[in-house]
Amino acid sequence: MQCILGASWEDNDGGAAPPPNADEALRLVKQLLKHMKENAKDDSSYLINIAAMAGGRLLNKKMVLTRAEDNQRETIYKSHWRLKYGGIESVIQLECAVPKPGWDQNKERRDDGLCDPMDVDGLERDGEVDWKRKYEELHEFAVERSRKLRELKKTVLEGVLAAKDKI
Repeated sequence: MQCILGASWEDNDGGAAPPPNADEALRLVKQLLKHMKENAKDDSSYLINIAAMAGGRLLNKKMVLTRAEDNQRETIYKSHWRLKYGGIESVIQLECAVPKPGWDQNKERRDDGLCDPMDVDGLERDGEVDWKRKYEELHEFAVERSRKLRELKKTVLEGVLAAKDKI
């Protein structure tokens, strides 16, 4: 989820778009995992794809996500990111349709009274919405920590370079 929340979000024209909230990010993550599982030729390919998406931060530039289409039933997301290791480079692209909460892909509207597994809004009933707030706070903390570490690295590097010039 951090990969989705921390991605660069763009509109269809390439301009900046607002990032998702925790609900939207969770629905997107679930659908991406489902999409990758359905399209993988075997379990090993599926696991490699997950590793490339989640753990490949050392090998990639930031993921770029676009809400390509938004209608009453679903939001269609397009994502792309570049993986690079030495001289080997690849661009990964995915398109994924994520049903809106309460919509079933096989029916017009859920009317069976059962909980839709993609409907994370339903978690609020039992006070379980607290996980969303905690996750968003944790994500904000991680982003701020990363920013501070980048600043510290820059300051240390500038200090080393300044000291080297004096020697």
